[in-house]
Amino acid sequence: MILTIVSTVIGALVVLVSWRIQLIGKRRFEFAEEALIAFSEAKEALAYVRNPFGYQGEGSTRERDKYETDQQQRHRDKYFVPIERLRKVNDRFSGLEKRQLLSRYHFGQEAYKAFQVLYDARAEVIVSAEMLMDEEPGMPLSEEIKSERRNIYASGGENDEITSHIDSAQEKLEKICAKHFKYRSVIWPF
Repeated sequence: MILTIVSTVIGALVVLVSWRIQLIGKRRFEFAEEALIAFSEAKEALAYVRNPFGYQGEGSTRERDKYETDQQQRHRDKYFVPIERLRKVNDRFSGLEKRQLLSRYHFGQEAYKAFQVLYDARAEVIVSAEMLMDEEPGMPLSEEIKSERRNIYASGGENDEITSHIDSAQEKLEKICAKHFKYRSVIWPF
């Protein structure tokens, strides 16, 4: 009789622990998918923002100073385009902070840092665009101006540090999340 009760309790505990382990593994699997999709969407949004080709009317939503000349207006509107585009795709970044925090809890500090690269890139674009808008039109191209332009316009080349950092962060995040896509991680996530 006692042996039956003990074996029933042990069996119930084994089932409960197995269920809990499977639940954690399933949640990490689902979150890994969500994290990678959110990262990719934000990366695509930044690629759109940093597209060097402008379209008619872009930059026109900027509030103008009543004393700026036509040349200053065109110059400032041109460099306002990335900020205007960021406003259009802001929804891609809205849920990113939550996923960044959850990624730290599920996958560790390296996953958290991968998301931080996206925020840093967005900040670089904004700061660079604002600095270029404050420059006087027609000034000679200094190294600082060239650097700011590289920040707001994606070239895809070796000088495009922002795209390089984002690609590297995405690779790290994919590597971290990949181990949670395997069948064994759903059964034993640790």
